Amino acid sequence: MRKTLILFALLILTASSSPKQEPFFRRAYLGMGIPEVKESEYLPFQALDEGTMKILQYRYPSPESDNAFVYYFFPEKNNFRLSIAGYIYYIEDDNARTLLVDKLTQQYSNIYGEGTYRNDANFKGYSWNLRDKALIIYNELGAQAVEQFYYDYGFVLQQLDDQYTQHQMARQQCADCPNVLCVPLSLSNFFGCRAYSQLDKI
Repeated sequence: MRKTLILFALLILTASSSPKQEPFFRRAYLGMGIPEVKESEYLPFQALDEGTMKILQYRYPSPESDNAFVYYFFPEKNNFRLSIAGYIYYIEDDNARTLLVDKLTQQYSNIYGEGTYRNDANFKGYSWNLRDKALIIYNELGAQAVEQFYYDYGFVLQQLDDQYTQHQMARQQCADCPNVLCVPLSLSNFFGCRAYSQLDKI
């Protein structure tokens, strides 16, 4: 009986000491398939876009915008597994978008610490490199929207590798191509560019 109690206590301690996996976004976990994500989401289903990047879209009731949505992205290159997810708040007024970016930035700065500010012609916002994902909040001027997205690091690195391969092939055919490699999907604005000065030697 005593051995049984000790064993039971050890099992409890082991279970309590094991780190619990946190959701990647809302109630969905990184790497989920479309059926699993649909089962985890309780918001009104809006649409499923097919293609090399399948996208689940849900209407999101938000006090910040009457036209807000939740998005889940499933890239073909990641076997249509969840790799990107987030919110989009469509707001026509630029000042209102700026205020929302500031509000969200302050909210997440209180949680994760100060983010990294990025600013160019199309994107103004902040990014956080978290333990298992990246968070980006920015004012998408072209779409007149505030976007808040989480990215899987593995997917970003895969995109970098693919982009690097394409860049190498282009360099073999074009002597005037720039020696700068950026992450696609507009991620270069937040993860930065990589300069490959040795590409001329290929």
